Amino acid sequence: MIIGIGTDLTAIKDIEYLLEHMKEGALERMFTKDELVASNKRSDRAACLAGRFAAKEAVFKAFGGTLHGTGFDLRKIETLSREDGSPYVVINEELSKLMDASGVKAVHISISHEGRYAIAMAVAEG
Repeated sequence: MIIGIGTDLTAIKDIEYLLEHMKEGALERMFTKDELVASNKRSDRAACLAGRFAAKEAVFKAFGGTLHGTGFDLRKIETLSREDGSPYVVINEELSKLMDASGVKAVHISISHEGRYAIAMAVAEG
């Protein structure tokens, strides 16, 4: 059963701006250490992080409003890539608690980059 779906579109230039003008600490408030390490290995770091940001927002939306008003921290949603390049959501202790409270058993994501934008879609399965 599908609990919810979410989608988000992020402008890559917004992440480029953060990379050029903000201190690393600003990124550490949005992304996990592993996400930042993985993005450092990419020639398209801004596009990679834009996709990850879009995925976090899409997952948040897929939880169907159960996370609104919770002071949600984007780092609770960690997205990495498998060896074949496909993205996945890391089910850590923090996210597992949120999933249990929301009736979510699995989260599926897809991320794409094209031109100036990154887009992500998430499906929360119950």
